[in-house]
Amino acid sequence: MEVRLKHEWRGHPVGTIVKVNEDCANTMFQRDAAEKMETENNVAIKDKLQRIVADRRLRTLQKT
Repeated sequence: MEVRLKHEWRGHPVGTIVKVNEDCANTMFQRDAAEKMETENNVAIKDKLQRIVADRRLRTLQKT
């Protein structure tokens, strides 16, 4: 199952989409540490996150 992290987990930053087993995902849901992702939306979400990261890097380079 793929989940999007709401909190840092095992070195992965917030917002990262990770694949975990069902038991781990259920534990994360109970702790409100992640949300379930639907498979068909993963590509669009990953593209959006990559654009956000690229934009942040560009802003950082422009400030220096």
